Amino acid sequence: MPEMLAQWRDLQLNFDAVYLGYLGHSVLDFWLTNIAEFSKSLILLDPAMADHGKLYRGLDAVYVKKMRQLAEHADILTPNLTEARLLLDLPCEQADSIEEAKELANKLAEVFKLKQVVITGIELDELIAVVGWDHGNTWQLMRPKTGRSFFGTGDLFASCLLGELLKGMNLQTACALAADFIIEAIAKTGRQDPRLGPNANLALPWLIRRVNNERERL
Repeated sequence: MPEMLAQWRDLQLNFDAVYLGYLGHSVLDFWLTNIAEFSKSLILLDPAMADHGKLYRGLDAVYVKKMRQLAEHADILTPNLTEARLLLDLPCEQADSIEEAKELANKLAEVFKLKQVVITGIELDELIAVVGWDHGNTWQLMRPKTGRSFFGTGDLFASCLLGELLKGMNLQTACALAADFIIEAIAKTGRQDPRLGPNANLALPWLIRRVNNERERL
């Protein structure tokens, strides 16, 4: 990363947006040191560090503390419920609920002075929900569970979401389209190791059509 940053400086590159997902200890330290250089960019932070009430292997309380510091530089935050609770130093064991997600989204926006918050992967029986906070307005989206589980769906969601925001969509529309893209990608994925993630390439033509349709409505 230091060598990459030096090259960006030499080329005088500027970025419309920066998307940070899973980092690990050393890369998190790098961004804490250098994130101020990107203050003019839209910064989306997916604080990927935990799920289902537990930290990922190899991460600890020190990592959570540093992630809180990085979140202070974000414009958009996209945690799951466990990550939202950790960022706010709250217990992580309770069951998922829309009501709690809305409270957490509001609190995250207040504590970290965020413009937008999306809490992802809220499990409600046969549904998966997303809760959004957008400049004081809170809303929710629900989609049926697909019955299949893959690694990397959160990464696809955040990537798709940011791309749509940069195309001028509002947060709720972008979240809905990103959620539908994940469903489409899973539906088009044949039998394979779930660690490989869904085959997003097969769903890209669908996504392009939907994005173009939404842009025509803007």
